[in-house]
Amino acid sequence: MQHFGILFTMETWLGTRRALTVAFAFPLAIAAMSLGTGFVTDDYAFRALLHSTSTHAPASWDLFRFVRGDPVESAVAVRFGRLAWWAAPDLKIHFLRPLTSLLFTADDRLFGDSALGYHACSLLWFALLLAGIAALYRRILSPAAATLGLAAFGLAGAHTQAYAWIAARHVVVGGAAVAWALALYARGGRARWLGLIALAVGLTASEAALGAVPLWCALTLGDRTRSQRARVVDCMPAIILGLAYLGVYAALGCGTRGSGGYHDPLADPLGFARLAVVRLPILLGDAALGIPAELASRVSHGAFALVGAAAVAIVLLSWKATRAGGKVGWLALGGLGALLPGVGGYPAGRVLLVPDIAFAAVIGVILARGALAPSMGRVLVVVLAVAHLVWAPVVSLHNMRLLAHRGRAADRVAREAMALTPTGSRAIIIAASDPLVFLYPRGVLAQTHPGAVTCWSVLSAARARHRLTRTRDRAFMLEIVNPPSLREASFDTLFRAPDRPLADGDMIEQCGATIRVAAVRDGRPARIEVSYERQFEDPMLAFLIWRDNHLERFAMPAVGETVDLPLSAGPR
Repeated sequence: MQHFGILFTMETWLGTRRALTVAFAFPLAIAAMSLGTGFVTDDYAFRALLHSTSTHAPASWDLFRFVRGDPVESAVAVRFGRLAWWAAPDLKIHFLRPLTSLLFTADDRLFGDSALGYHACSLLWFALLLAGIAALYRRILSPAAATLGLAAFGLAGAHTQAYAWIAARHVVVGGAAVAWALALYARGGRARWLGLIALAVGLTASEAALGAVPLWCALTLGDRTRSQRARVVDCMPAIILGLAYLGVYAALGCGTRGSGGYHDPLADPLGFARLAVVRLPILLGDAALGIPAELASRVSHGAFALVGAAAVAIVLLSWKATRAGGKVGWLALGGLGALLPGVGGYPAGRVLLVPDIAFAAVIGVILARGALAPSMGRVLVVVLAVAHLVWAPVVSLHNMRLLAHRGRAADRVAREAMALTPTGSRAIIIAASDPLVFLYPRGVLAQTHPGAVTCWSVLSAARARHRLTRTRDRAFMLEIVNPPSLREASFDTLFRAPDRPLADGDMIEQCGATIRVAAVRDGRPARIEVSYERQFEDPMLAFLIWRDNHLERFAMPAVGETVDLPLSAGPR
């Protein structure tokens, strides 16, 4: 009897507004640790675009137009080192996020070089998101489940990048609008039309807000007090708004094409479906037990998908043991639909933010009903409680630390490149597989020292060992000794999808060099021949190599000699 008394007292306290306030404030306090993160990678690139005088720079409301998909424009970008030489001619990476772009523009004008102001604004958006989640859960869940669900949502390590990385803020801005859209819809009456307006605002911030449409429909279909026809009719406004958004998205030329990192379901539905089979379990594993989806970049996707499936099984067994169901069951199905837009990108926890509005509600209900489960079921509930209420904040703090490290690492590599490259000359990175070395420092330099490096060329970003042989006075051959297979995750595929293979004999001009593909394997270059107009000793050419955790100048061997270049890990 004493045991049940304690459980009753705990459930009663969890149902109070004081407990809900704690569930709101504690995640916000954890998130506030991100205020000192600083600028990270793409943050510099966006600021460089805002300050650029180039006629090719995107408008301030269109900062997420990375590559337009124009072959002529892309060829120019390749020639001057703004795109990788192996980029697909029709490569397009363009996202419609005008509200987020304008918010970034406002931050740039208000705070300038102080990242603290940018992060404070992101934190305010996260607070607005949590407030919307609290309002929604108090409407659709029991008081105790609402408190536990809010805590599970706010503490999730998967959401860290959304509020701690300025360039990823679009997810938390769109997510805040979605949370309030659903909360207003759940309130009923005229508030539902205000919810539709909030959803429209969310769509101007991020395509992630599309996830609100299945969640909206799930709330509607789960209301058994109304007729089926009335519920279907209530779904239509959100569906129509979502379809209208997709029409505008396509009309403005947004979307992705030719990238191995981003997959557009509208352009390639079959390829997207094949991708979803593997990536959905990976992302669901993060939602279920907080297993970071980003680990997919280090292990086999197939094996990691099985781990994710096992995590989902634990939640399903806990669901059955606690006899949870009703509206939350429909909400879980809506969460699956909301997750689909995020499948098209690299596996990353931030795409879970909108779907987790549903999944965290499920976790909250299971935890609140844990005392009703049989003994084995309680064990599973305890596992979920530890994962979402104890382990999750640890993961969040680790992710913030990792994000700050990435920012400092890219800054350091940019400074090293600046020191090793004479002002106005060309930086030529022979081989580096980590984007913190071969990709992001260029964006840092574009903001901090515009024009200092006139051309940025990366000859190979393959995660492999390389062999360089000097063949002529101004030419050499670069061979990938152990080429990665198409199944291996590699960031260099961002610029070219496997269905756009390179061919033996393809020739590309970049930074005064002619790069000829001499051999291919699985559509990827296995050996390239590189010849320059200038002598290698010309101060305008700075050959660099990533070795022993730093950039260093590379001295070309004599004609006929060969140098082996080991695979080096990224910045430590």
